[in-house]
Amino acid sequence: VVFAGSYAKKTLGFSTQELLGLFALVQLSALAGSLALARPTDTRGPRFTIRLTLVWWVLTVIAAHFAATKLAFWIVGGCAGLGLGAVQSASRAMMGRLAPPGREAEMFGFMALCGRTGSIIGPLLFGAIAAETGSQRLAVLSVLPFYVVGLVLITLVRAPQVGPARDVSWAA
Repeated sequence: VVFAGSYAKKTLGFSTQELLGLFALVQLSALAGSLALARPTDTRGPRFTIRLTLVWWVLTVIAAHFAATKLAFWIVGGCAGLGLGAVQSASRAMMGRLAPPGREAEMFGFMALCGRTGSIIGPLLFGAIAAETGSQRLAVLSVLPFYVVGLVLITLVRAPQVGPARDVSWAA
Protein backbone atom coordinates (compact mmCIF):
# COMPACT_ATOMS: atom_id res chain seq x y z
CA VAL A 1 0.00 0.00 0.00
CA VAL A 2 2.84 2.38 0.84
CA PHE A 3 4.41 2.17 -2.60
CA ALA A 4 1.14 1.81 -4.55
CA GLY A 5 0.93 5.56 -5.10
CA SER A 6 4.44 5.79 -6.46
CA TYR A 7 3.90 2.77 -8.66
CA ALA A 8 0.56 4.08 -9.99
CA LYS A 9 1.97 7.52 -10.66
CA LYS A 10 5.35 6.65 -12.17
CA THR A 11 4.61 3.36 -13.91
CA LEU A 12 1.00 3.85 -14.99
CA GLY A 13 0.77 7.66 -15.20
CA PHE A 14 -1.95 8.24 -12.58
CA SER A 15 -2.78 11.89 -11.88
CA THR A 16 -3.11 13.23 -8.34
CA GLN A 17 -6.93 13.10 -8.65
CA GLU A 18 -6.77 9.50 -9.81
CA LEU A 19 -4.49 8.60 -6.90
CA LEU A 20 -6.96 10.11 -4.44
CA GLY A 21 -9.75 8.10 -6.06
CA LEU A 22 -7.63 4.95 -5.95
CA PHE A 23 -6.93 5.36 -2.23
CA ALA A 24 -10.62 6.03 -1.57
CA LEU A 25 -11.42 2.80 -3.43
CA VAL A 26 -8.85 0.91 -1.35
CA GLN A 27 -10.40 2.24 1.88
CA LEU A 28 -13.97 1.38 0.83
CA SER A 29 -13.01 -2.07 -0.37
CA ALA A 30 -11.06 -2.63 2.87
CA LEU A 31 -14.29 -2.01 4.76
CA ALA A 32 -16.09 -4.47 2.47
CA GLY A 33 -13.32 -7.05 2.94
CA SER A 34 -13.46 -6.87 6.72
CA LEU A 35 -17.25 -7.21 6.65
CA ALA A 36 -17.20 -10.03 4.09
CA LEU A 37 -14.77 -12.16 6.10
CA ALA A 38 -16.14 -11.37 9.57
CA ARG A 39 -18.36 -14.46 9.66
CA PRO A 40 -15.68 -16.86 8.37
CA THR A 41 -13.31 -15.41 10.98
CA ASP A 42 -15.87 -16.25 13.66
CA THR A 43 -16.88 -19.66 12.32
CA ARG A 44 -13.63 -21.00 10.83
CA GLY A 45 -11.21 -18.99 12.94
CA PRO A 46 -8.88 -16.05 12.35
CA ARG A 47 -6.02 -18.29 11.23
CA PHE A 48 -8.16 -19.53 8.34
CA THR A 49 -8.94 -15.94 7.32
CA ILE A 50 -5.32 -14.84 7.61
CA ARG A 51 -4.17 -17.75 5.45
CA LEU A 52 -6.87 -16.98 2.90
CA THR A 53 -5.91 -13.31 2.75
CA LEU A 54 -2.21 -14.10 2.43
CA VAL A 55 -2.98 -16.21 -0.64
CA TRP A 56 -5.20 -13.33 -1.84
CA TRP A 57 -2.26 -10.91 -1.37
CA VAL A 58 0.09 -13.16 -3.36
CA LEU A 59 -2.41 -13.14 -6.24
CA THR A 60 -2.95 -9.39 -5.90
CA VAL A 61 0.78 -8.65 -6.03
CA ILE A 62 1.16 -10.82 -9.12
CA ALA A 63 -1.80 -9.00 -10.69
CA ALA A 64 -0.20 -5.63 -9.82
CA HIS A 65 3.00 -6.73 -11.53
CA PHE A 66 1.12 -7.53 -14.73
CA ALA A 67 -1.32 -4.57 -14.60
CA ALA A 68 -0.51 -2.60 -17.73
CA THR A 69 -3.43 -0.17 -17.78
CA LYS A 70 -5.02 2.20 -15.33
CA LEU A 71 -8.24 0.18 -15.37
CA ALA A 72 -6.35 -3.00 -14.48
CA PHE A 73 -4.65 -1.21 -11.59
CA TRP A 74 -8.01 0.14 -10.35
CA ILE A 75 -9.18 -3.47 -10.18
CA VAL A 76 -5.97 -4.47 -8.38
CA GLY A 77 -6.54 -1.58 -5.94
CA GLY A 78 -10.01 -2.87 -5.13
CA CYS A 79 -8.64 -6.37 -4.61
CA ALA A 80 -5.85 -5.02 -2.41
CA GLY A 81 -8.38 -3.22 -0.25
CA LEU A 82 -10.46 -6.37 0.19
CA GLY A 83 -7.40 -8.23 1.43
CA LEU A 84 -6.23 -5.34 3.58
CA GLY A 85 -9.45 -5.01 5.55
CA ALA A 86 -9.87 -8.73 6.03
CA VAL A 87 -6.31 -9.40 7.20
CA GLN A 88 -6.31 -6.46 9.61
CA SER A 89 -9.50 -7.52 11.36
CA ALA A 90 -8.57 -11.23 11.42
CA SER A 91 -5.09 -10.43 12.76
CA ARG A 92 -6.56 -8.50 15.66
CA ALA A 93 -8.92 -11.38 16.41
CA MET A 94 -5.99 -13.80 16.31
CA MET A 95 -3.94 -11.62 18.66
CA GLY A 96 -6.89 -11.46 21.03
CA ARG A 97 -6.83 -15.25 21.23
CA LEU A 98 -3.05 -15.56 21.54
CA ALA A 99 -2.37 -12.82 24.10
CA PRO A 100 -1.85 -14.14 27.63
CA PRO A 101 -4.29 -12.73 30.17
CA GLY A 102 -2.99 -9.47 31.60
CA ARG A 103 -0.51 -8.93 28.75
CA GLU A 104 -2.92 -7.90 25.99
CA ALA A 105 -1.61 -4.33 25.70
CA GLU A 106 1.97 -5.57 25.44
CA MET A 107 1.08 -8.08 22.72
CA PHE A 108 -1.00 -5.61 20.70
CA GLY A 109 1.84 -3.08 21.04
CA PHE A 110 4.29 -5.67 19.71
CA MET A 111 1.91 -6.39 16.83
CA ALA A 112 1.80 -2.66 16.01
CA LEU A 113 5.60 -2.46 16.15
CA CYS A 114 5.89 -5.37 13.70
CA GLY A 115 3.43 -3.66 11.38
CA ARG A 116 5.38 -0.40 11.49
CA THR A 117 8.62 -2.28 10.85
CA GLY A 118 7.06 -3.90 7.80
CA SER A 119 5.90 -0.52 6.52
CA ILE A 120 9.54 0.59 6.60
CA ILE A 121 11.23 -2.55 5.26
CA GLY A 122 8.78 -3.02 2.38
CA PRO A 123 9.25 0.43 0.80
CA LEU A 124 13.01 0.33 1.38
CA LEU A 125 13.23 -3.01 -0.42
CA PHE A 126 10.89 -1.76 -3.15
CA GLY A 127 13.00 1.39 -3.63
CA ALA A 128 16.28 -0.50 -3.65
CA ILE A 129 15.08 -2.98 -6.26
CA ALA A 130 13.47 -0.25 -8.38
CA ALA A 131 16.70 1.80 -8.24
CA GLU A 132 18.90 -1.18 -9.03
CA THR A 133 16.81 -2.61 -11.87
CA GLY A 134 15.09 0.54 -13.11
CA SER A 135 11.79 -1.32 -12.97
CA GLN A 136 9.02 -0.75 -10.47
CA ARG A 137 7.25 -3.78 -11.94
CA LEU A 138 10.04 -6.03 -10.68
CA ALA A 139 10.13 -4.17 -7.38
CA VAL A 140 6.44 -4.96 -6.78
CA LEU A 141 7.32 -8.65 -6.71
CA SER A 142 9.77 -8.05 -3.85
CA VAL A 143 6.98 -8.38 -1.26
CA LEU A 144 5.98 -11.88 -2.40
CA PRO A 145 8.51 -13.70 -0.20
CA PHE A 146 7.12 -11.91 2.86
CA TYR A 147 3.60 -13.18 2.14
CA VAL A 148 4.84 -16.70 1.47
CA VAL A 149 6.88 -16.76 4.68
CA GLY A 150 3.89 -15.35 6.56
CA LEU A 151 1.71 -18.10 5.15
CA VAL A 152 4.17 -20.77 6.31
CA LEU A 153 4.53 -19.20 9.76
CA ILE A 154 0.79 -18.75 10.37
CA THR A 155 0.30 -22.42 9.46
CA LEU A 156 2.61 -23.31 12.37
CA VAL A 157 0.69 -21.21 14.91
CA ARG A 158 -1.54 -23.19 17.23
CA ALA A 159 -4.31 -21.17 18.84
CA PRO A 160 -8.03 -21.51 19.51
CA GLN A 161 -9.50 -21.16 16.04
CA VAL A 162 -13.26 -21.33 16.34
CA GLY A 163 -15.64 -19.64 18.72
CA PRO A 164 -15.58 -16.24 20.33
CA ALA A 165 -12.38 -14.84 21.71
CA ARG A 166 -12.14 -14.91 25.47
CA ASP A 167 -13.65 -12.00 27.37
CA VAL A 168 -11.01 -9.34 27.87
CA SER A 169 -11.68 -6.63 30.38
CA TRP A 170 -9.96 -3.37 29.47
CA ALA A 171 -11.07 -1.68 32.69
CA ALA A 172 -8.33 -0.74 35.12
